[in-house]
Amino acid sequence: VPNNAVMKEVESRGLKRLGSVGCASHVAGIRKMQMHGAPRKLAERMVFSLGIFCGGNRSYKAAEYLIAKFTGVPFENIANCEWRGGAESQECAVTTRDGKRIKIPNSERLWAFHQTRRERCLMCWDFTAETADISLGDIFVPLGTLAPKLPKMSAMIVRTKQGEALIDGAQQAGYLQASSLSVSGLAGSQGLELKKRFGAMRIEQRKKYGWPTPDFHYDVKYEQPEFMDKKAMVLQQMDEVPEIREWLRRDLQDPKYQGALKSAEPDILKAMKEKAGVV
Repeated sequence: VPNNAVMKEVESRGLKRLGSVGCASHVAGIRKMQMHGAPRKLAERMVFSLGIFCGGNRSYKAAEYLIAKFTGVPFENIANCEWRGGAESQECAVTTRDGKRIKIPNSERLWAFHQTRRERCLMCWDFTAETADISLGDIFVPLGTLAPKLPKMSAMIVRTKQGEALIDGAQQAGYLQASSLSVSGLAGSQGLELKKRFGAMRIEQRKKYGWPTPDFHYDVKYEQPEFMDKKAMVLQQMDEVPEIREWLRRDLQDPKYQGALKSAEPDILKAMKEKAGVV
């Protein structure tokens, strides 16, 4: 969705103070506009930008493919498609016009997403909207634990004085509750690998062969990933954020997750149970 296209309505609607919410590419477009100071009135009216974590944009062909493969329902008879079919689920949920709800496995959703990522997104290395005032996205527990993310909470990175003022004001007014979270809350994300590391790798390779690459106005450099100690990371998160500890305690005792427990790494599972107080 080209969020920034709506800015052409600013003058006609008489808007004086603007805030934007978008992916890293949307925020980057706004920052370039402000950097050049043109159009001047629009650049001056932009008060803040909230950036959303983004692993890359996909073609609508991903939806067509999944619906055709897993539902057998003609595309025109689909009423709704939820890429995450509920607060507790990562599965894709498709609803037909006659009210039938069909689940599509998360592994298939991710596979289709990876195969249909836009070419331009393959050369983007900004996963967490680094030029925004505040970046927002999922909190990820390390891979190999039970569920891939903490539901109903978001990771938040405050990047500017303006962003800090917004967060402080929201907390004081009672709109927001926040606690500290280390970088381990982001390290379990596939998006971090797809964008920050492999995006930089592709850019370096394209430059090597003289192929066109985007201009980020600073050097893009691929860095080798650090060793990810999943056990240490999940225990750190359980110490830092009480909600994570309570969430894992619930899931460790929930019968519907017993199948997932069999595939969890034994030492991580044992450490989680001890930390959560689950016998």
